[in-house]
Amino acid sequence: MKSFSDYIIDIKAIRHNILQIEKAVNDTKICAVVKADGYGLGTKNFVPSIDDLVFCYAVACFKEAVELRKSTQKDILILNTIPKENLVFCAENNFEISVFSKSQILQMIKVFSKKSGKKLKLHLAVNTGMNRIGFADEQEFFETVKLIIMHKDLFEIAGIFTHIYNAICKKDTELQIKIFKRYINILKKLGVENIIVHSSATTAGIDYANFRFDMIRLGIGMYGFFDGKTKLNLKQTISLESKIIKLTEIKQGDRVGYGKNFVAKHNMTIATIPLGYADGIFRCYAKKGFVIINNCLCKIVGNICMDMFMCDVTKANARINDKVIVIGKSKSHKIDCHDIAKKCNTICYEVLTNIKKNRLNIKILS
Repeated sequence: MKSFSDYIIDIKAIRHNILQIEKAVNDTKICAVVKADGYGLGTKNFVPSIDDLVFCYAVACFKEAVELRKSTQKDILILNTIPKENLVFCAENNFEISVFSKSQILQMIKVFSKKSGKKLKLHLAVNTGMNRIGFADEQEFFETVKLIIMHKDLFEIAGIFTHIYNAICKKDTELQIKIFKRYINILKKLGVENIIVHSSATTAGIDYANFRFDMIRLGIGMYGFFDGKTKLNLKQTISLESKIIKLTEIKQGDRVGYGKNFVAKHNMTIATIPLGYADGIFRCYAKKGFVIINNCLCKIVGNICMDMFMCDVTKANARINDKVIVIGKSKSHKIDCHDIAKKCNTICYEVLTNIKKNRLNIKILS
């Protein structure tokens, strides 16, 4: 069943962004981060088209890895912890698991030893200051690695990683890397070699050549956004478009939307658009946001409803069914996720992942 609104994914733009970043990082291995169903784009919509460009993938959880496996045969790193009942499935499907405590390994030994098949591939997470996950005690790390080596029939150490929490600050990043290297040295002393070392996501990976190690985890840059210092020619990868379903002529003093939130100061033409906060249009965007209609910037007025919002089209020469660009560009204007995020005091990640593509028509530009 068709919607009035289109979610448009530009595959060429995604490939372009990956290639641009590969040049910037001198062909360091790329782990494509496709958490939250590819930052909202839908992994099945684009992963097959970028599979030749990346070394592996990273997702947040087991369920995401299972879904992603339908689109790629490359290794998949799961960044969160794994339910114990899924460990055998992970081994059999080349899902690589993040480990960040000795207790995790002890539990895995109990569960996995009875059902040994393929080895479980492990990436050791190190907490260097973000305090989210990761080993924060070198002695615990040492003991855990020894335990893994003792059970080499069950486990294979495939990598070690940390996460940079403030990549725009070189001093903070250097301190994190200094801590991270201590853990890398522990592995060397225990004879663990030929593994993937990775510390950096998009910004740190591009801006700091010395901190790339073997691989960078490419997330937001792949989707067209980068806040670092390096100059990159990235392209917008998604557009969100709809249509005008109603035009209403209102007079000075008339209200628009819930709660008498908007009162017309003069006679106006108001257009109703069939998108709302259930589709991912933030309510806080109402007083600050614009859409593009007939190459004209039209201000959103009144509160955004669950399934609709209204905008001022007095100067847009608008008609029913005219195209409405919520995210995208016209001849003279552009609105991207970063613009929306700035006006809503959030980040482009949240804008991307909040768009409910299941309520929209999906269109792929390839």
